[in-house]
Amino acid sequence: MELPPDNREATVHPNQHQLEQSVPFNDEYGVNLALKNYGLLPYHLEKVTNFMQSHLDQDLSVEEIAQELGLSQFHFSRLFKQKTGITPHQYLIKLRLERAKHLLKNTKLAVNEIADECGFANPSHLARHLRRETGLSPKQFRIL
Repeated sequence: MELPPDNREATVHPNQHQLEQSVPFNDEYGVNLALKNYGLLPYHLEKVTNFMQSHLDQDLSVEEIAQELGLSQFHFSRLFKQKTGITPHQYLIKLRLERAKHLLKNTKLAVNEIADECGFANPSHLARHLRRETGLSPKQFRIL
């Protein structure tokens, strides 16, 4: 195993604190060594999914999400897909759709308000994704 620049041994640890103590955060080029050596670890994934959840109502780009980990959008997208099986954008749409389905079932908000609240560009954007997943329009989904 190749040693990190400060010659401390790099090993995979079961929790974040041990990993951060054994592997320096960044190399001399500013690249996060844990990400470089091990890919997305559970706490990296938790950090970006929490970021996505808390910013669902905003126009969130993959580049902004990648910046949370200090990665380029391309490198982050590759690592995210390796770990989850879907792209960050697909995951973001999935989160938005889950929130929209919850709001459709549990509130009396208008579809355009739900689309806004969930970060969809417009009501038809929400309807398209809902129909793709369930085969139902927002109105039909709400009635069920």
